[in-house]
Amino acid sequence: MPSKLTLILLWLAAALPIVAQSTSTVPPTLRPAGAQIIETVILPTAKSRMLVLWMASPRRVMATWVTAADLLYGDHWFGLTNLSLVDPVASKLINTIPVQPPEDSAERDGFAIPFFTYGGGYHVPAPNRDRKGKPAIVHLKDFTGEGLPAQFALFHHVVSGIAAGSVFG
Repeated sequence: MPSKLTLILLWLAAALPIVAQSTSTVPPTLRPAGAQIIETVILPTAKSRMLVLWMASPRRVMATWVTAADLLYGDHWFGLTNLSLVDPVASKLINTIPVQPPEDSAERDGFAIPFFTYGGGYHVPAPNRDRKGKPAIVHLKDFTGEGLPAQFALFHHVVSGIAAGSVFG
């Protein structure tokens, strides 16, 4: 007979919405050639839905940690960036949208996605003693007030001390 604690944990696991953040595998048939999966997350919805943040052949950029952009992006990937909505159960692509910087940006040929940065604009779940670490890019929150954490923010460096943000989800 399972203990009361085991039963409570099983009940909580079944009752709470499923929100899994990872770089889990996306079926190869849904991945464009040269695509690098940055992060995936299962949405806490009744239907089986997964957000996939991916980049087409990104280049790796290492920060010098002296510019304002470095404080936002840190070490990052730069390239054409897309967000796809996938039905992982049916292995079906539902929609894909490009993630682009503002139109007045000098960097129109891509978007920066950090892979090691400060815990500032992006959520860094386990920062080191310098407050740097691997960010959770698709960090779901309830930006709409609907009671469902199904949106996340991406940031673009504008000028020193100013970042523009967009909410996706």
